Amino acid sequence: MRYKCLERLKPYASYTGFTMVEMAIVLVIMGLLLGGILKGQAMINNAKVNSLIADVKGIQTAFLAFQDRYHHVPGDWDQASTAIPGAVNCSSNCNTGAIDTAQKSVLAFNHLSAAGFLAGDYSGAGAINTAANSPVNRWGGVMQIAFDGNYATATATSGNTPRHNIKTGNMMPVSVLRELDTKLDNESPVSGGFRFSAWSSGSTAPAVAGAGGCTTNGAAADSLWDAGNTSAASNCGGALLLD
Repeated sequence: MRYKCLERLKPYASYTGFTMVEMAIVLVIMGLLLGGILKGQAMINNAKVNSLIADVKGIQTAFLAFQDRYHHVPGDWDQASTAIPGAVNCSSNCNTGAIDTAQKSVLAFNHLSAAGFLAGDYSGAGAINTAANSPVNRWGGVMQIAFDGNYATATATSGNTPRHNIKTGNMMPVSVLRELDTKLDNESPVSGGFRFSAWSSGSTAPAVAGAGGCTTNGAAADSLWDAGNTSAASNCGGALLLD
């Protein structure tokens, strides 16, 4: 009788749990799904970086082409409307060869778009750069063209020698800026043609270092983009130097 009871239990016991082969198959499927998700996310991030590069380089090309055609700096020309339908004339401190006021920064995008060098319709209205009169990056930060020193060097993050530059706008992940710098320049936020910038338009300015900071060591020669700083992921910005 005891043996018969054991025989009755055998069919039920054989169906409990997973076999090693079944578990291996499940793990392989999970690995493939996770790998696909991670690869897909990497592709999305790479597409955003490439899109940002295209935006910045497009503004750079437009800036240079405008000067080549009209022999004026966009935003700085007080007679722009006579040559470009839809352009708004500069009205203060004009024809200096520099986009050195807030109004000129707004007018620069108006001149470039009215001349057909930049996609979009920018009215030139407003005292400062906003989402209504300037391009906006993929994360919602307002972009800018300016002649100023609001970019990082190995000694300071602002007040540097004024140069024409394109601001990416803030609200950007530091990992994206590091990737952009890798593709465009030298991976350093304080040297080369692409730098960290704390500029923002009416919102929280990016922090250069420390809690929520975008670089590893601030305004120092050995400073790097702090891609491991998760608290800085949502609010960093950069500047592409034009001259």
